[in-house]
Amino acid sequence: MIPIKIILFDGSFKTTAFINRLAKGLAIKHQVYILGFNEEVTKKIEGVHYKPLGNNQNKLRFTITSLGYAFRAGSLKKIFSTIKRLLKGEKQQLQEQNLRYALKKIKPDIIHLQWPSVIPWFEEVLEEQKIPVVLSQRGFHNNVRPFVEEDNFEYLQKWYPKIRGFHSVSKAMAANGDKIWQSLDKIDKVVYTGLDLEAFPFTGEYNRATPLKIISVGRAH
Repeated sequence: MIPIKIILFDGSFKTTAFINRLAKGLAIKHQVYILGFNEEVTKKIEGVHYKPLGNNQNKLRFTITSLGYAFRAGSLKKIFSTIKRLLKGEKQQLQEQNLRYALKKIKPDIIHLQWPSVIPWFEEVLEEQKIPVVLSQRGFHNNVRPFVEEDNFEYLQKWYPKIRGFHSVSKAMAANGDKIWQSLDKIDKVVYTGLDLEAFPFTGEYNRATPLKIISVGRAH
């Protein structure tokens, strides 16, 4: 198998346990990148490349990151434009600019978005259709938000057809996604969240013959 470059994006370095397991597994054979605006991470995953896009909590690091991308672009116009935006406090515009620089540098083969809420950062990529984008369907942004916010439902209806494939954590989640957009050509694979129960130090009277109840709590992003 030829290694490919994969970007996992949820907007932060502080990714969920599910995303961390995904990154760890993919990094065995592929080049995995995690891009983020929030750059706090307790322990980085071995073999995964972390690329900052402008720290939301630290103005100095935000400035250094933004200027660094501008200098690496090798254009005086980009440098002066970046300085101007920094002085004007145009934070989101700079983050979008940093993301474009990072994508140009990495040249990913696949971009895997972890939540529908991050789609707006990749509208340009989806319009160009040069890099395949896949999306995970799970949690509040798939189960609830589209069905209580009409604007969000219409937004997803516009962009879902431009997404190359979907990953759903359950059949019910996939069904909700089909309510937004369905097509004979739609690729939607159900992959359940897997946990290695042997890795959990259970105590008490638990044994293999006793039913085990697990409560799964998801994070709304």
